[in-house]
Formats: sequence, C-alpha cells, structure tokens
Amino acid sequence: ISPAARRGHRAAWVVVGMTRALAVALLGVWVAGASPQVEENLRRIKAISGAWEKFRHKGEGLWQLHNLEEKLDRSGKVVEREATVYQVVRFEGRSYHRLIQKNGRPLTASEAREEASDEKEWLERWRESQRTGKPFTEVNDNHIRFDEPFLKHFDFEDQGLEEWDGVVCHVMSFRGKKDGGFSISPNDIVLQRLQGKAWVSKETGATMHLEAWLPEPVNIGLVAARIESVNITFEQQVMPNGMWGPKRFEITLKGRAFFKRLDHHQATTWVFQPLAAP
Repeated sequence: ISPAARRGHRAAWVVVGMTRALAVALLGVWVAGASPQVEENLRRIKAISGAWEKFRHKGEGLWQLHNLEEKLDRSGKVVEREATVYQVVRFEGRSYHRLIQKNGRPLTASEAREEASDEKEWLERWRESQRTGKPFTEVNDNHIRFDEPFLKHFDFEDQGLEEWDGVVCHVMSFRGKKDGGFSISPNDIVLQRLQGKAWVSKETGATMHLEAWLPEPVNIGLVAARIESVNITFEQQVMPNGMWGPKRFEITLKGRAFFKRLDHHQATTWVFQPLAAP
C-alpha cells in the first residue's frame, strides 16, 4: 500500500462509496413483486440512509474514520499493512476526510504537505462544481455504489425474524437479477453474482448487520482476471445525536489480474465524537 496509491484514490472515499452500497444495502428501492414486509424494510432503510447523507455533509457532529488496509498472500497471511486515521471536516456544505495519522503516528512534514495539497485541490474542484453546476465526484471515484438506480438490479426476499446481538430483526436475503440490466464492466460482472443477507431492526429499521459474498469464483475477460472470493460485512450504530450512522465496514477480496495477485483486506470503523455542550 504505497503512499502513491493513496494520492488520488483516498481509502476513506472508497469506504464511503462502498458503505453507501453494501452498508446501506437495501437502501430503499421499491421492488416489483416484493412482499409488504420487504417494501416496509426498504422504506425505513431509505429514510435512515437519507438522513445520514444529509447529516454527513451539513450536520453538526463530526467523526473519525479508522481505516486498516492489508495486503495478503495466497494463504491469507498479512504481508503489508497500513493503518490510517481520517478526521472529518466540512467545507462549504461538503464533508472532507483529512488524513491526520498513519500507522499510529502523526504525519511527517512531507506527508502533511501532501495532504494539504490534496485538500486544496479537492476544495478547488468542489467550488468549481458549485459554480458550474456539474456533478461533483472524488478523484478516481470508480467504486461501486448501491444507490437507488443500482438496487433495482437486485431481488430481495423476506427470511423472517431473528435476533442479532440481542436485537429482534427482519432478515432479508438479496441477489443480483440475471436480467437486471447489468453492463459488461468488471464491477457489474461481479455484482451480478453477489448475494447476501441483511438484519434490519424491527424497532428502528437500522441495518444491524449485513453480509455479502460471491457464492463462486468469477472470471472476467476470459482469463484476464479471476475474482476467487469477496466477503463483506457492515453494521450501523446510534450516533451521539440519536441518528443512525455507519459503525464498521469490512471487505476481504482474493483474486488475480493476469499474473498479479489481488488479495486484500480492508476494515473501517466510524468513531463519532460527542456533540459540543450548548
């Protein structure tokens, strides 16, 4: 995980994008033919997700992202590790994840200069988007988003009630539709085969736990790449202001691209900071 890899493709933003996906998986699409309970679950999840999206850019509370990235060998042993901490700050109605710590230490002078340069460039692009009205995206924002237009590609099924960590939950399974309108991009090829389960609180509608995985390996471009396995988990938590927000996101991916191994583990934890006293 080289410093160069961080520049232009911030781990925090990857996590934010994927969290909007798998974290909130089931983020409120009305699925044709779904049971009334599934539709109600999706409606409540969408409401929580919408509140979080509004809060993270314009709310009063702040938080940190504690991110761990690990490169694995074929046996799953860690061969390279980087731990980073990002402090969320807000500029002109938009949240930004400022790198403040790496591997348990403050940034060096050169790392701080690089971070300041990244932040300045980010703010300039945000202001430009505000002036021109063009959509704003993070640099290399090519990660997967399980937003409303995307979720129509998935089928959901009610699996009844179960407890998760002492909380009674509606359990929903989901899987990609074979005729769900996916493209032939590598992301879609994998996602079309993704399946999983979500435990949604009966009382609050929060996603207490979500698991997603590939049931079998996927070849991309004949023999160009092979994704052997993907395993994802996500959980939400109550924030200091009483709203629900993300708690933990974790993904382990194993595969190869041509002759290069792509074995990777990433875990991110959201640490919300108490609201200031009035």
